Amino acid sequence: MTAPRRIAIVIDHRDPATVAEAWRAAVGVSLRGAAVTVATRAGTVDGGPEAARARATLALFGHRVDAAADDLTADLYEHWHDGRGPIGGASTRTAPVLHLVRAGRAVGATAPGDRVVELGRPADVDYDAILDALADRPAWVW
Repeated sequence: MTAPRRIAIVIDHRDPATVAEAWRAAVGVSLRGAAVTVATRAGTVDGGPEAARARATLALFGHRVDAAADDLTADLYEHWHDGRGPIGGASTRTAPVLHLVRAGRAVGATAPGDRVVELGRPADVDYDAILDALADRPAWVW
């Protein structure tokens, strides 16, 4: 039996609704059998009761919810940020990054070889482009 995939989620946002969504998404990721680690950066707002419930659920099932954002090791990285600062560790990475960006939001910390896929409404997502970019080479997803 192989070890579960390790997924690190960094939350660095000033919008409470987005922070709550990030925590709920972390629970969703854990339901597929991944070992989830969540880190919040200084300045991240509280996500309210929804975020607290998601955090408690993750902790209850043995996932790490208090990691240091700049000291993460994982197979896959997801970063919820509002563009106010650099992505930690981006300058030392060796694999290209596929940036999945909501329509109208800024892309930060891109480097040569990175790919950017701007996501629109769910019906407009080009899943083929996402899969092609991931299959093209090793990548971290932030």
